[in-house]
Amino acid sequence: MRYKIILSNTKETITIREEELKKVLQGITSGNPVMVLEGIFNPSYYVAIVEDKDRMRSLAESERMNSKLREPSPFAKLLESKLGMFPENK
Repeated sequence: MRYKIILSNTKETITIREEELKKVLQGITSGNPVMVLEGIFNPSYYVAIVEDKDRMRSLAESERMNSKLREPSPFAKLLESKLGMFPENK
């Protein structure tokens, strides 16, 4: 799961991973800045933490595309019997 931190001083958001959430929440309660993968989070500008549905959608889409790339080509399936005629390059 991915989350994004909405800040009061900018329109930009900071995306955090699920494993970073605990560290961010501790930083909010203590008031100390927190270093996350996307940058440094200053809790004094904290407004909200919400699910990053756009990032999750794009990750799911890229995973779907990667799985399609791993599938054999339909042309390879058609030509499979003919590929035995060519010697392999060594």
